Amino acid sequence: MPKILILFIIFLVVYRLKLSRIKSNHKDDVEQFMQKELEASKVRKTPMEDLPVLTIDIDHLPLWKNAPTDSKKQPIWEAQQRVLEAAILPMSNLADQSNIELKLQYGPANLEILTNYESNFVRFTQSLFEWSKSLQNAGHEKEAISILEYAVDMDTDLSQIYRLLGDLYKQKKQPQKLKSLQEKAAQFSSPTMINITTYLSSLLE
Repeated sequence: MPKILILFIIFLVVYRLKLSRIKSNHKDDVEQFMQKELEASKVRKTPMEDLPVLTIDIDHLPLWKNAPTDSKKQPIWEAQQRVLEAAILPMSNLADQSNIELKLQYGPANLEILTNYESNFVRFTQSLFEWSKSLQNAGHEKEAISILEYAVDMDTDLSQIYRLLGDLYKQKKQPQKLKSLQEKAAQFSSPTMINITTYLSSLLE
């Protein structure tokens, strides 16, 4: 039997073995997921006193008291108003917990409330980004940085915030702050944050 044919047969055998292991592992993962989902669906509604509801204080941020007369600065005012609207909503940063984990802890009856709290947090941090971006576009980099730093301190995983803040640190020649930001971003495991960590590392070079 030719050596090439023998090698091909060996390759097929090894490939089939690996494929069967992958299928087996996938089946186990699905079964574990379904088991957890079943357990979570049976959890009774529990009090949420230990839920980390965020207290939002933005008085220290660069708030404008009056609408600008310059139409070019109107986007800043509008973005600030969206931040103020979002800031009064009840919110929690639950990005590190899955729906199953939340149902196991608080019961499926509370999932809608928890989802709303998380959505409000995302809305708030997105509004902070838009506000800071509008300030940067108008040349108010210092104010933009203070808003972005506040968002980072809230442990947001919104990648746009880290990218813009990293760019501003680079522009302002603040390598120590840029390094700290890169280390903060590295704590998150989502694909977008992994990409941002790589991007911030490139700014340090």
